[in-house]
This record gives sequence, structure tokens and C-alpha cells, in this order.
Amino acid sequence: MEFQIDKNVPIPSPGHAKWQELKRACQAMEVGDSMLLDDKTGQKAADFIRKIWDNPGGGRRIQRKATTRKEGNGRRVWRVENDRP
Repeated sequence: MEFQIDKNVPIPSPGHAKWQELKRACQAMEVGDSMLLDDKTGQKAADFIRKIWDNPGGGRRIQRKATTRKEGNGRRVWRVENDRP
């Protein structure tokens, strides 16, 4: 039996790195911004946006809101107005 040895093949990032990048993108979204993602990732993005909290000026906490709509084979996620609890 013969085996092939490959050199200089980069090691991909662990799977959780993808979600960290998505979380950072969601944190950067402003009201009215949107992203088109695949269905599973789109739902995950909406969940991230809903869980991100701001505490402007040490005052009341504001929860960010998100909405999603099916678009072609994917899902578009929008950050919508802030919601005061």
C-alpha cells in the first residue's frame, strides 16, 4: 500500500471560529442593515442580534431586535429598531 504525504496544507480554523466572525458582524450592524445568509446561518445571526445588549452611557439596557425573511435559497437578516425592555 502506498501513501501520499502532502506538504504545506494549511489547517482550517475550528468550526466555532465561523460563529465568532458572524457574531462580530452582527455586533457591527446598525438599524436597517441586513445580511443574506444560508437558512441555518441566517437564523443563528438573528439569534446573535437578539442576544447582544448595549448599555449606552451606563443607562438603561437596550436589546437589539432582528427579523428574517426567506430570499431565494437563503435567509436575509435585518437589524431593526431597538427595543426597550
